[in-house]
Amino acid sequence: MSFGLIGSFFVVELAFGLLSGSLALLSDAGHMAADVVALGAALVATRIATRPDTTGRRTYGSYRAEVFASLLSVLLMLGVAVYVVTGAVGRIGASAEVASGPMLVVGAVADWPSTSWRCSCCAPARRRA
Repeated sequence: MSFGLIGSFFVVELAFGLLSGSLALLSDAGHMAADVVALGAALVATRIATRPDTTGRRTYGSYRAEVFASLLSVLLMLGVAVYVVTGAVGRIGASAEVASGPMLVVGAVADWPSTSWRCSCCAPARRRA
């Protein structure tokens, strides 16, 4: 469920970030893209790593899939960071036109998945107290 929710908000933030010229939305879209890739890669890696070994030849190798999934996520985040820093340095001294209305609306709405996730995770702990 979180894979689809974060993936859909990634598309919305990417589209509105490009339309509004907002580097903040583009950087958050990149962060969500890394989350989607990390979730997808973790799902695939877990499936690969937990496959039963009927041949007896895969003693350790399948577990490396999880490590490669983590590496992929880190490399994507580094790529996003380089893109954001490059864009920010390019804007130094220049007046950047950003459509603030759509940026604020999409930014506020895009915060909902992470906020609702945190609230749903903490709710059982609050009820026990």
